[in-house]
Amino acid sequence: MVETLEGMRAAVGPDYPISLRVSGSDFMDGGCNGDDIAEICELLDKTGYVDGFSITAGWHESAVPLITMEVPHGAWAYLGRQIKARVKAPVAQGMRMNIEKAEELVDRGDFDAIVMGRPFLADPDVVNKAEAGKASTIRPCVGCNAKCLDMAMVSKPIGCIGNYECNREEELEDENGLMPTEKKSEHPEKILVIGAGPSGMEFARVAALRGHKVTIWEKRNRTIGLSLYAATPPRRYDIRYFGQWLERTCRELGVEIILNKEATAEDIIAASKDYDRVVLACGSKASIPPIPRDPSVPIVHAWDVFEGTAELGKNVVVVGGGDVGVEVAMYIGEIGTLTADELRFMMIYKTEPYEKLQQLLNHGVHNVAIVEMGKKFAPDINPGSRWSIIARTKQLGTKMLKETKVIEITKEGVVVENAEGRQTLPADTVVIAAGAKPNNDMYEQLVGKVKNVDCIGDAVKVARIPDAVESAYKLAASI
Repeated sequence: MVETLEGMRAAVGPDYPISLRVSGSDFMDGGCNGDDIAEICELLDKTGYVDGFSITAGWHESAVPLITMEVPHGAWAYLGRQIKARVKAPVAQGMRMNIEKAEELVDRGDFDAIVMGRPFLADPDVVNKAEAGKASTIRPCVGCNAKCLDMAMVSKPIGCIGNYECNREEELEDENGLMPTEKKSEHPEKILVIGAGPSGMEFARVAALRGHKVTIWEKRNRTIGLSLYAATPPRRYDIRYFGQWLERTCRELGVEIILNKEATAEDIIAASKDYDRVVLACGSKASIPPIPRDPSVPIVHAWDVFEGTAELGKNVVVVGGGDVGVEVAMYIGEIGTLTADELRFMMIYKTEPYEKLQQLLNHGVHNVAIVEMGKKFAPDINPGSRWSIIARTKQLGTKMLKETKVIEITKEGVVVENAEGRQTLPADTVVIAAGAKPNNDMYEQLVGKVKNVDCIGDAVKVARIPDAVESAYKLAASI
């Protein structure tokens, strides 16, 4: 490394800055740990060839989540701090940052600068908004990797699940260089939106920017829709930030959001005289497979578990091993494990040996099994997030049966069958996570009775957040 830096300095001269990008710890057996890297940086700093250090964490091969949403913001700050304490050159810290955490760490003097990448895909005006004291208006990066890192890894165009405009500037800009959200519609409308999930609120946001007057009816006492369930499993909370940003932005743009307003076809038809258009963003509804069962066995849906309305017994069997099935199994498996505060207290006061703490972290109060007919669990979760979700689910002791069919649900448990034959899984509670289907019944009731009616998001096709955002953006931009 010294020879390389010496050669670079000789090539560029004394006035050209050289910054060294280095992982603060390999997080790999046999690799360099944080102390090793800090010592190496100190030695390199003394050569005088390095004008600054840019600190990351880990490698692609590391068996540790590095930048996904389960990593706390600023989690790797300690790596930069210990390097900063040993070098004279400026130190910049990267990996899993939002602007609030970045300002806190720099103001505190932990290091000299922060490196961020993905937040600028979510919102290119991150710095401008922060400087103006409007951090709450920044569209958040939720750390999913679905449209950025995962796409880059397979040489596909990158994007952002919450920002449809990302990497589509040339496609969307008009001859004057304006995006659809930067110009008003020539025919402003009054629009009624049914549903305040990601698609409903994204449509309302874009439509409001284009000069339309938008009202949203939402049947629940909250916004965000079904995306709340994706944000409920442990360490998946960041997904909620996007929905919260959408709600704040809509309200700031004058969108009227009416909660606890369940729409019927009759209500919409009656109200349509006051609107030019109705947009249905009703999301999806649960699919319940026709499994023979004893009616005395408690059966709940995964969404009920995420809502906190389901009572769970000791032994829980999850039927369906897609993304929802695996995430609800992980959620249930975490119940009764140590919280961060509990672990901190117990480590400070050394209440238990390390092995006992590991046991308490990885074993909850429920015995959980997942039954999946397909060959792969959670195939729809993007690769950058899937591996750690599956790993944690297994670590919690979850029994995972793939290529397995549920035959029936009896008082003795869930009878399943696979290549090894039949067995009965003990079940005090059965959780159904067998997919969803579009909630588009309303559309059929309104066609021909409402002047203009459109359908977006999961109400058209059950998909994922970026698909909901795309369909909403495109419709709003076209009006």
